[in-house]
Amino acid sequence: MNPINASSLLHFTNSMDALKGILEKGFRFSYCCEKVSATINMNELHPEGANFFRPSPHINSHIAIPMICFCDIPLTRAKLHSDTYGKFIVGVDKDMAITVFGDNINPVMYRTSQTIGLALHDLSVIKATIDNVDGCYNYKRSLNQLIGNTKPYNGTVKRKDYCFYNEREWRILIPFDYSEDTKWYWNLSEEEFAVKKDEINKILHSSEYAYRGFTTDIDNEEDFMQFITHIVVDTEANIPELVEFILNEEQPLFGYPKVSKRIRNFLVSRITSFERIEKDY
Repeated sequence: MNPINASSLLHFTNSMDALKGILEKGFRFSYCCEKVSATINMNELHPEGANFFRPSPHINSHIAIPMICFCDIPLTRAKLHSDTYGKFIVGVDKDMAITVFGDNINPVMYRTSQTIGLALHDLSVIKATIDNVDGCYNYKRSLNQLIGNTKPYNGTVKRKDYCFYNEREWRILIPFDYSEDTKWYWNLSEEEFAVKKDEINKILHSSEYAYRGFTTDIDNEEDFMQFITHIVVDTEANIPELVEFILNEEQPLFGYPKVSKRIRNFLVSRITSFERIEKDY
């Protein structure tokens, strides 16, 4: 019987170029449009009058947060997820990911109750009133972590009803405006995000904070080989292209210019196709 959750965390993307980018530079932060509430956006934009009940027709209920997303589901149950997020996948060992990414990675908390919504509202009021408190940078970063690591239990994706809980999502956030390139965009509608997405991601991807690789070095080959569990392309026909890419000794991998032949051969052994997974499982 297949387990409910897996020993790997899977990162989905929608093209061969995006997959090669991960293999070359590491996992890349991108903006995701997340639903919060108009009140949270209002308190962020106008902290001088922060309170719980602040309805306004000019305030939207979404924000754009820079993050790297994974899902905690078995590869054999990835069909529904791939229909939304793509059939190119890099999987990492969950325990190793917790070690490598440390406190930056966390499973998402899915909210259904009004109580959680009220708690986030209260936190947004606190966040708006601590500008002049010593250590306010750390407080705001922590509060953003809580806001960014919650998600509605269900909603809509591409105008269809969707249960986000089925994704069992894990996230790495950029929780604060480390620079102008990494800021959160508050008070967005989904339509505005669709228009701005490519532009703000281009700015983010030029930042020094845009990528997360393995470690500060790649000397420990055993750890690195334990870290990568799956590399998946959409079809069998695309496997030779990726094999050639990985075995090219001039090609950096996960941000490292010098990668041993042993590691390159190991990564090739991790390649399969979504086409094969659907046929065999």
